Amino acid sequence: IPYLFEMPAGENEIAIEILKGGISISVIEAVPREEYISYTRYREENSKGEVVKGIETLILAQTPWRKSSSTIYSVTDKSSAALTPPANGRFILNAFGGRNYAYPRQWVEYEFEVPKSGLYRINIKYKQNMANGITSFRKIYINDTVPFEELSAVAFTYGGNWQNNTLGGTEPYEIYLESGRNTIRVEVVLGPYGEIVSGLAESVQELNKAYRQSILYLTATPDIYRDYNVRATLPEVLEIFEQQSLRLTELSEKIFDITKDKNERTAFLDRFAYQLEDLVNDPETLPRRLDQFKNNISATGSMINIMSYQPLMLDTILIHSKDSEVPSPVAGILSNIRNEIINFISSFRSDYMSIGDIYTGTENIDVWITTGRDQANSLKSMIDSQFSPETGIGVNLKLVQSSMILPAVVAGIGPDVALQVGNSEPVNFALRGAIYDLNRFSDTQEILTRFSESSVVPLR
Repeated sequence: IPYLFEMPAGENEIAIEILKGGISISVIEAVPREEYISYTRYREENSKGEVVKGIETLILAQTPWRKSSSTIYSVTDKSSAALTPPANGRFILNAFGGRNYAYPRQWVEYEFEVPKSGLYRINIKYKQNMANGITSFRKIYINDTVPFEELSAVAFTYGGNWQNNTLGGTEPYEIYLESGRNTIRVEVVLGPYGEIVSGLAESVQELNKAYRQSILYLTATPDIYRDYNVRATLPEVLEIFEQQSLRLTELSEKIFDITKDKNERTAFLDRFAYQLEDLVNDPETLPRRLDQFKNNISATGSMINIMSYQPLMLDTILIHSKDSEVPSPVAGILSNIRNEIINFISSFRSDYMSIGDIYTGTENIDVWITTGRDQANSLKSMIDSQFSPETGIGVNLKLVQSSMILPAVVAGIGPDVALQVGNSEPVNFALRGAIYDLNRFSDTQEILTRFSESSVVPLR
């Protein structure tokens, strides 16, 4: 949650003191707090807009126009026959996001066109089954602006299957769009969780203060058989316990108001609040419960990261007129049975090492990578969006074990390029006569300047 600073009109000065390490600063901007009009006022301002009829524009989420980072990318989902397009047992990119598309300020943007100016509705087909019991929130921009307050934090509820989220719910918002090119951006925000995260951070700070005061008197390993007279000697600690017990109970209730469900987070906060209340009522138990109290503080700190995690997977965004019917997000029973049978049969013949599309033409290369699948997916996304379109060269990327490379080369079925190879591997290849002197190329030294000096040392 951005801090708000009061500044007088005119010239102001900002000083940054480096306490440890170093940083690089590009720009410092003082921007006003974002304020949005209500949907009611927005409709009044666009009351002359025509309610269009018979128009549907479907955006495939796996083909974004722009995104905030290469670490968020299109993914494969085989869970439903109602996806666009359905996987049908193949490894194809038919959805966007997931576990990596989960942190504040990440966004994805799409271009689309509508044939006529007027008022449109927007439906987003999504799945959020990655963070149990968490409602994810997104800010919706239309043509680089948030039209009204209600789109500053749109809720995407937890569920095991794909769902539709028609913006506005049972009374859908009607958003004015000009004919021709438009854009829609979906940005990760904390929404109402922001207040909860701030409250948890303040509680952790106060409870750590209470813990430090406690160990000053009790020590880190107190004698559980000694009478410390805690009520008389640590009154400030007990006061903090009482205040934070009430605060944690309040935060638990706010989480329930958002998720409409009692989950492990609300249960933990309720237990911790009860512990603090019980310590106020019976402070002499603090010495033998000090370790548990410390562990609960750590768990509360971890919850801050958990509450900031807002995963979401997108399938389609439908821009449609009022009279259009939104398709069901899930397939019928027979379609799902057929989908599961296809997935089962294809599991015996699928190439699990290949990442993304497979190229079979003459202008393609085979690249093997030995790191994790997430890194392989990120690399494949950059290849498909930048390298292949610019060079016309297809790249077949495979995720393999590092131990496979040398035997494959010896057998004559090795890749054209191997990435993330260990520093010891060049020696193993040299012992088997499987190396080539790069100095024979006239531009070797020029090419090596693209890499750090240390990365070239194992090759010398």
